[in-house]
Amino acid sequence: MVWNAQLLADYEDGPAILAIGQDITSLKQAQEKALQSERLAAIGQMIRAWPTKAATPSRAVKHAWRCWRLKAKIDRNRSI
Repeated sequence: MVWNAQLLADYEDGPAILAIGQDITSLKQAQEKALQSERLAAIGQMIRAWPTKAATPSRAVKHAWRCWRLKAKIDRNRSI
C-alpha cells in the first residue's frame, strides 16, 4: 500500500488532511514476474550459447562467469 497525504489549509471550517492510499500489490507481482522472465531468458541464452563457447573447459568457465557478471549487473541496475 502506498499513501499520499496533503494538507488542506482552507477546508470548510479549518485545516484538514487529505490522504489517499493505493494498493500496489498487483504492480509488485507483475514486476517480479517480469524480472523472473528476464532471468529465465538470460539462462536460456547462456545455455543456447554453451556449445559454441565450450570448445575448451576454460572457455566454458570464462563464458559462464561473463554471463553471471552481466546478469548481476542487470539485476543491480534494476534494483536502483
